[in-house]
Amino acid sequence: MNRFVFVPLVTLALAGCSHDPSGVRISRDEPSPDVKVATRTEPVFYNGKTYQVGIAPSGDGGISLSISGMGANQVRDANEVTLSAMHHSSCKDSQRVVLTQPAAFNGGVWRASGRCQG
Repeated sequence: MNRFVFVPLVTLALAGCSHDPSGVRISRDEPSPDVKVATRTEPVFYNGKTYQVGIAPSGDGGISLSISGMGANQVRDANEVTLSAMHHSSCKDSQRVVLTQPAAFNGGVWRASGRCQG
């Protein structure tokens, strides 16, 4: 019974090997800097209300965020939603969010930017 399993297993493993140089390709090409990533908008439920949060990668490797539906006097809520949404959408659990631009109210929308660190 063992050789009925062993022989096909070895044959399958050897079939995956290739002596042809074009059979194995290693690419070190850098990704194109012209890649456009659209902003995604998601509803975020916070303190009993739902806000629309737009998240987009910025050109410097950071994250730009906008929050719709909050008033100009909700500074603390805007900062909390900013940190939470950035961490949840873009960072690993072991990383933390560092704001490069704290939440600021402009034209009826809160805007902030930051990056993952750690």
